[in-house]
Amino acid sequence: MAQANSLLQVYGGGEYIFCSLGHGAARWLVARLRDGIIQDWDSAVEQWQYIFDNLHADYTEQPLLLTEPVWNTEENRKKSLEVSLEQFQFPGFYLASSPTCVAFAQGRPSALVVDIGHDVVSVTPVVDGMCLARTTLKTHYAGNYLSTQLQKKLEATKTEVVPLYKVKSKVFTSPTETPNWVPKTLTGPITQSFDDYQIEKTLHGIKESLLRVPREPLTDTKLTDEEEAETHPKRSYELPNGHAIEFGRERFEIADSIFDPKNYAIPEFAPESGEPEINSKNDYVPLKRPLKKTADEEDEKSGKKTKKDIPDYRGLSELTSYALSLVDVDIRAQLAHNIIVTGGSSLITGLNERLYLELTRDHPGLKIRVHSSGSTAERKFQSWIGGSVLSSLGTFHQLWVSKKEYEEVGVDRLLAQRFR
Repeated sequence: MAQANSLLQVYGGGEYIFCSLGHGAARWLVARLRDGIIQDWDSAVEQWQYIFDNLHADYTEQPLLLTEPVWNTEENRKKSLEVSLEQFQFPGFYLASSPTCVAFAQGRPSALVVDIGHDVVSVTPVVDGMCLARTTLKTHYAGNYLSTQLQKKLEATKTEVVPLYKVKSKVFTSPTETPNWVPKTLTGPITQSFDDYQIEKTLHGIKESLLRVPREPLTDTKLTDEEEAETHPKRSYELPNGHAIEFGRERFEIADSIFDPKNYAIPEFAPESGEPEINSKNDYVPLKRPLKKTADEEDEKSGKKTKKDIPDYRGLSELTSYALSLVDVDIRAQLAHNIIVTGGSSLITGLNERLYLELTRDHPGLKIRVHSSGSTAERKFQSWIGGSVLSSLGTFHQLWVSKKEYEEVGVDRLLAQRFR
């Protein structure tokens, strides 16, 4: 899409906003989403306007369902109601959690949704269509984490990633040859944000083609050349400038890092255990006498370092296992039997198999079943598909919030009672 304001042109698509001051001028990018939360509402509204107009949708006849992450902020939730009911004048609106929509897309109202996206990997228990927000876990060991690992591997071999927009012509060169390509003459300056985005697109292609999750955690055991070739077969990939790169063990190491981030720690990503963030107020006051303080609590009071202060890492399997341990024992078996893996970064070859093997090993008393869509598009946009399924149900129509109800009840009460 493109919207012009004086000389400024804004192009919307995906998670980023493309900005330009006209033909031949500087181009830069602004992130619209971060961790699945809208950061720039002005550009988001422009994109929605473009979509609705090209769908030729009559705002007065069609209600709107908007998906949100479990950790969405209250300010953003209020803004979504305001934009949908006041600015666009939709007759009905509903705010649905993304994990709930993913569960309905798979036809499983109760499930453990493992969503591996670009910024965040999250594990959310869904019971009868309701997300258990207090036991939702998330870390940043997701797609961007893998891209950073990949970029570091390429830098270590002094391989330059030249994005496609810089290449005029190229000649294929092997990994041992010097790249042979002709740069394109660019009109106007290119900002660092635009260049980084184009490099990220190239890294996405490499990830999708080369990475493979090993069945077992990698070890430092020295292998012979024959054993290495059999265990970690090499694969090549042609970069946009025609130069081929070849990865063997590295393609398994990068993918393994999402399961074992502690052994692949990098400064750009702080240690994360995925502990649930509970923002709701707890007014419960126990009637019993307080329990005796633990050693950790005594140390915390005295200023000593406690176990809670020790950095901790949780990979994908550990995060999923921990989420299972947090839910009530009565529903644990049901959720273990309905684990849904979704998100663009979940498409890495071997990921589902590794997750299943490690969960089965960690929970021998549970019957583990891992479900995922075989379609690439469905895996990436499963929450959207689930939202369309949910909103088309006959029993769902009573859940729409009208503008009249919004004005009479107020946004705070709606969020507390209707969109908990």
